[in-house]
Amino acid sequence: HIIIWLAKEAPLDAQKIDSYISAQLPDHVKDPIGYEAVSSFMVHGPCGPLGQSSPCMSEGKCNKFYPKEFCEQTTVRENGFTEYARPNNGITARKNNVDIDNRFIVPHNVDLVVKYQAHINVEKVNHDGMHKYLFKYVTKGFDCAGIGLHGKS
Repeated sequence: HIIIWLAKEAPLDAQKIDSYISAQLPDHVKDPIGYEAVSSFMVHGPCGPLGQSSPCMSEGKCNKFYPKEFCEQTTVRENGFTEYARPNNGITARKNNVDIDNRFIVPHNVDLVVKYQAHINVEKVNHDGMHKYLFKYVTKGFDCAGIGLHGKS
């Protein structure tokens, strides 16, 4: 796990968030490499009605709240939480013999997923209560490190 804080001159709006984070399958014609990476590494489940035996299921519901609702555009709510665009655009992928759509895609940066060929969950977070969620991962085990990256002045 890694936590990265970005220098911020102004609040991130939905358009800026979309330039870094996606929660949808890339178009397999326009970006076949991105589509392959995201469909291989960034699909949650499938769970819910499509996979009742998935490990995330508890009392008939996904404990990670998948499948998410379709959402045509990214919005930042008043409380600072982000709802990522998950359009119902007909793009699907097959996982565990189930066709999945954008409702099952974990937020990511497609360039990082392609480069590292790994599950890399990327989220825009606000400061309200997120420190507990974020730091539970970096304090769980032994392989922890802190680094700082600074640009040239």
